[in-house]
Amino acid sequence: MAKEPSAKQKAWPIFDRIVATEMVDGEYTSPWAGNGPNETYSPDYATLTRLLGVPLF
Repeated sequence: MAKEPSAKQKAWPIFDRIVATEMVDGEYTSPWAGNGPNETYSPDYATLTRLLGVPLF
């Protein structure tokens, strides 16, 4: 009899799907904008919130 996948094994496809839906033109985006002393960090909080909702245990 096949063993049922763990919650962690079930979570990875969900995590991957969330990340894939946030790609722009097939490319991953970076939360970093500008360069040098004007560089800023602007994370996508909506996506981070969705990722934190994926159960890993």
